[in-house]
Amino acid sequence: MADLVRLHPDDDVAVALRDLAPGTPAGYEGGTVTPRVAVPRGHKVAVHEVAVGALVHRYGQVIGAATAALAPGDHVHLHNLGMPEPTSRVRPDTRRAVDPAGAAARTFAGIRRRDGRVGT
Repeated sequence: MADLVRLHPDDDVAVALRDLAPGTPAGYEGGTVTPRVAVPRGHKVAVHEVAVGALVHRYGQVIGAATAALAPGDHVHLHNLGMPEPTSRVRPDTRRAVDPAGAAARTFAGIRRRDGRVGT
């Protein structure tokens, strides 16, 4: 059984499925990292190096910016993850760029209510 789950292939972090002890390798689909400190279940662990100020991804989406350099196995939490600068949130992240052209054609099986809201 895996010790971590990486929710998206482009994620910089994986989530601990159990409490992790420092120095004990922890596996996830696609790799293994060794936590440098104790990591509580449900917390994030860096799966590769992330530079100070770089955007950090989970679910394939930006969840913050590194306030300290992250190494594989680092516990990623409030002490080293913060809000990105406003300009970095609007700048495209070319590593994860998606063509939005097809998004306009998407629909869903729903109803439009008289007040303008929708439901399924």
